[in-house]
Amino acid sequence: MRNKYPVKLMATCSLLIAVSASHAASIARANVIPAIDRDAPAVTTTVSGGVGEARTVELRGDLALNEIRWREWNDKPCSIEVMGRAVDNHLVTNSRELYQCEQTGFRGGGGRQHPGAWKSVGFPNALAGNYIYALRVCLNSSGKRVKGIAVLGRKIRPNGELSGIRPTPETALANCDRWQQWAECPADHVATGIVGHLEAGNNPRSLTGIALQCRPVTIVEDGHSLNLTGRAAEIMQVSGFPGDAVLLRPDDGDLHALDTIRWNEKGDKPCVIRIAGHRVDNVNSRANARSNRCGGRMQDDGSNRIVSVTPGGNQFAIVGLRVCMNNQSTRIKGLQVESRQPGNETNREFADSRQNRCNSNWQEWIHCPSGQVATGLIAHYGKTVDTPRSITGLGLRCRAYQ
Repeated sequence: MRNKYPVKLMATCSLLIAVSASHAASIARANVIPAIDRDAPAVTTTVSGGVGEARTVELRGDLALNEIRWREWNDKPCSIEVMGRAVDNHLVTNSRELYQCEQTGFRGGGGRQHPGAWKSVGFPNALAGNYIYALRVCLNSSGKRVKGIAVLGRKIRPNGELSGIRPTPETALANCDRWQQWAECPADHVATGIVGHLEAGNNPRSLTGIALQCRPVTIVEDGHSLNLTGRAAEIMQVSGFPGDAVLLRPDDGDLHALDTIRWNEKGDKPCVIRIAGHRVDNVNSRANARSNRCGGRMQDDGSNRIVSVTPGGNQFAIVGLRVCMNNQSTRIKGLQVESRQPGNETNREFADSRQNRCNSNWQEWIHCPSGQVATGLIAHYGKTVDTPRSITGLGLRCRAYQ
């Protein structure tokens, strides 16, 4: 349990949040960092736009919302993702899907049914410390589809103070007709997720409105004091089926703990896989690696999948995984990972992503030994000379921490 210090809103025009005077002395002695107060209940704003079937997606740990991405299929805004960044400024990012119409079996046909380019609004990672606290949507002339999003931001400073920022990022399509009311988090909160409202009917289903999921910001003692130690080693087990093995490591020294695995398909074959990781100590560093056996140029066919845990201030890292295979057990079609907080073996999370042909054909779990985290991934490819070559299984490379 991290020691938290209460904050209160200061009645100034800059809307600063300052630490209460009774805790000033103890905070001055402690090395403190901003954090999301997960003990406080989440606050859901009003809906900007139209109300429909509500679906909630929220970032975990100490991540807050800094960007929203969406794209259309056949003029319908139906693929939605939220992007987050750790409020303690440890260069940790994450993304989660609210709804992906390509996962529902809709692939489109010819003409206008190809996916549009991704649109985004918010504060890119280069603008460290800025997070969304309010948004409004623009609807089309019928008032049934989101065609634009505008956001307002707050800056979280290293000492936990919040202040409003300008300008107001805004992204709108040509058929944006009417801007709707603002949906705004309380004064001492930032957005940690969204509640997307979807129209009824067949897929793809359009986004009709958005509300924000909000949580307060607090400050905690910095607990980033772990280090990776000993020599990393590959575990013997493979989830799925062994093939030609390729080792992926974010760095040659096994200094980064894995928190993200992403893969793409080409022609229904998962042939490229990427990993990313973070340092578990106080060094602000991220690194990544990639293996590509697709051959030729990759195509954006909506097959991108990502499984990402929530490191942030809690420093979660992947410790186990299992894959889901297609019916013929010739290629992976889904991935589930288990992550834990090093130093707290009981604090764990699960995340998964799958494709349509993952028909509950889940394989055996593989895990790092107790007291270790994954610092590398072994991708196994089918034994064929033709490309693209499908990934048939995954293994882990692990290292101890202290």
